[in-house]
Amino acid sequence: MSNASYPAWVFDARAANMTKIVGIGLGGTQLQLPSWTVIKETLRSNNWTSFQRLSLPSSSLTGPIGPLAYYMPQLTTLDLSNNKLAGVLPPDLSAAYSNLLYVNLSSNNLHGSVPSSFLRAFAPGAMLTVDISNNKLSGLLPDIGNTSSTNMSAFWRFNLSTNQFSGSIPDSYAAMIASSEQLDLSKLQLIGQLPMRLFNLTVNATRTKTVRFTDNTCLCGPIPAWLLNLTLPDGTNGTRLGSACTSTCTSAVTAGGNVLHPGWPGLLSLRSAMVGPLTPSIAVIYSGWNDTSKSPCHDIDPDCKLCPWPPTQNCSSQIANNSTTGPPSYYCNVYGVACTAGRVTTVNISGAGLVLSQLPAGLSQLAMLRELGESVSLPLCIQLRRLDAACSSTGAAQPTHMW
Repeated sequence: MSNASYPAWVFDARAANMTKIVGIGLGGTQLQLPSWTVIKETLRSNNWTSFQRLSLPSSSLTGPIGPLAYYMPQLTTLDLSNNKLAGVLPPDLSAAYSNLLYVNLSSNNLHGSVPSSFLRAFAPGAMLTVDISNNKLSGLLPDIGNTSSTNMSAFWRFNLSTNQFSGSIPDSYAAMIASSEQLDLSKLQLIGQLPMRLFNLTVNATRTKTVRFTDNTCLCGPIPAWLLNLTLPDGTNGTRLGSACTSTCTSAVTAGGNVLHPGWPGLLSLRSAMVGPLTPSIAVIYSGWNDTSKSPCHDIDPDCKLCPWPPTQNCSSQIANNSTTGPPSYYCNVYGVACTAGRVTTVNISGAGLVLSQLPAGLSQLAMLRELGESVSLPLCIQLRRLDAACSSTGAAQPTHMW
């Protein structure tokens, strides 16, 4: 099947009557699926109360994963691997779910940290798969909590490899390392010795059990004999396991750099053209205008809302979180900015007491911009994205707007 359309019945009114559907698997088929947003909204509108499994690997999906529970409240299996999804891990996984069995979000562009609560979303006592490898996740490894608890999940496959996690391996991982059939913590930035509890465990290894720590150059110290057998032949390559720890490695491990959001060049150009009593401190006073490490939109909500003025208002929290009326909604990270599908569509700093001395040429880089200011419509030269040529060639003075 090549470049075919997706099954239309899945995404139109006919599907609403198929109430016994429990899962959809369309990944790896080269079907031209609709956007990830449309897929979620359709699953919600179909009202499939028994729907539990969604598998869409290698489906060219883009944008933030965003909230899930509002759209799929009974989810147990999720495979969105090998797409181009960005942002952070689904924010409502731990709050809304408690019976997940299989989650594969590997090979995407996810970033941010992984809260310890993430692992609480999985069914206790079940054989589970968690694969969030090959992303840009950072911070400390998520702690799995009290390993003596009878509710601790037994992970069949647990893969965090090829991310930017740093720090030491939590002591709570000892039992998981012993019980998991496949555990991969390779190509991270882990440091220090293995959990000491590993040396007090006796493990009867199966032929398929594997543990990998490859390419953690600052993992060091002794390794239990039973664990060494599981990591052979190459599971400790690129580490110092089996050798004494030295002072060469410290806890100051720096995560990789961030990729600049495509909205920032235009916003920074606009910021540079602002003059007024607050300039040049606008980047400090008006939250977010100076932090290019974050998206000007929102990592979770691609359709984030504009934070209203004055900027002293608390816009750090989500607007709504009611699973019966709609998915959570969030304010954008930058005051005066609103976004659609993760792109800047509105810039409104009305009331800021600033003067825009001219329309900066870089503003044309905001390709999706539809509204500038409270009552200022975009001039034709911006709409045509020919600001430099079209505006300057008229011979007219550049417009000046008071906001």
